[in-house]
Amino acid sequence: MNAPSPSTSGPTWSDGPGQSSPGPACPRCNGPLLRVRRRVIDLVISLFVPVRRYRCDALGCTWEGNLRADRDAPVSGDRSEP
Repeated sequence: MNAPSPSTSGPTWSDGPGQSSPGPACPRCNGPLLRVRRRVIDLVISLFVPVRRYRCDALGCTWEGNLRADRDAPVSGDRSEP
């Protein structure tokens, strides 16, 4: 029997060409983000700067806001609920 090679023991993550990254992270807690439906003001903002609306999926974090569609940089319209 052949033993499995250490290089194939599990998945590896790479941001090389043709590889997809796991997605943007929450700017507050670095948790995973979920895409949510945009508001009317987000559509207006997108006429000038392409943005996407996200909500943090981490327990206890209430961050919701817009991130640039191309660089994941925070944009106006960010809000957090108390």
